[in-house]
Amino acid sequence: MKTSIIATSFLAAVAIAAPAETCITSASPQNLNDPLLSSIEAVKPPLSKLISLVGAFQSQDGLFGALDIQMSYYPLYSSVMSLGSAAKYHAAISPNNVVTYLNALNTLVAGISTLLNNLNEKANLFQGVGVGSIVVGDITSLAGPASAIESNLFTAIPANAPCDQVAVAASVASQFSSAFAGASKVYKISNGIPSFPVAPTNCAAYC
Repeated sequence: MKTSIIATSFLAAVAIAAPAETCITSASPQNLNDPLLSSIEAVKPPLSKLISLVGAFQSQDGLFGALDIQMSYYPLYSSVMSLGSAAKYHAAISPNNVVTYLNALNTLVAGISTLLNNLNEKANLFQGVGVGSIVVGDITSLAGPASAIESNLFTAIPANAPCDQVAVAASVASQFSSAFAGASKVYKISNGIPSFPVAPTNCAAYC
């Protein structure tokens, strides 16, 4: 009987000391001074300009109008490459800051998706003035860095990221992949579009 009491007491003590199910405490994101975030911001001006130029392009603008748009692609490409360098080997993101990075990525993906959709809508016009192959080259040159940036950011998301933010990551991944797949179909691109990463699935609920 004495042994039984001791054993029961020991098991009860272990149960009390055992850690609760992993969860995270809700906390406001920190004010971050991260080159990665500033690099995402740096993409926005050339991206917005290109979206506007492509959206306004008409057949009467002709070859020279299309080439003017092409010249505006290089600042976008340069800023995306700089972003790729900032995203490479980025340190793990703390759970409460995941929302900041995913909001920034979500805005970037939405902008690039808008650009690709505009290019799709103007595909016949661009091909009609003889720059279809140039547009294909631009799309493929953007796809590789875009995929790598997304992959590196997803790698930096910790396993205990908030589950609601991991759901946002999944939505972002789907949108990015669909945008490039759509452009690939419209412009009949058979090579140069890489696979886009799958969003992380591990997450933690709020306590």
